[in-house]
Amino acid sequence: MAELSELKNIGKNTESLLIKAGIDEPEKLVNLGSKQDFLLMKEYDNGLCINMLYALQSTIDTVKDYELSESTKNKLKEFYNSIK
Repeated sequence: MAELSELKNIGKNTESLLIKAGIDEPEKLVNLGSKQDFLLMKEYDNGLCINMLYALQSTIDTVKDYELSESTKNKLKEFYNSIK
């Protein structure tokens, strides 16, 4: 099983927060989706910003965060604004 920090866009601090949130393997990260991952992580760090949401989605899509489409970013931004 790969470690979360071996995935694109996931560092040790993000990995630690994901594990606290119960997301302890890459398959869970992908299966839950970026929005649910973000909500679970937010329970442990209420200060998470939209960049974390972009990072989670780009990890799932296996691209860099700046490679996310404008459409995807807009959908994530709408979601982020709805939970603030």
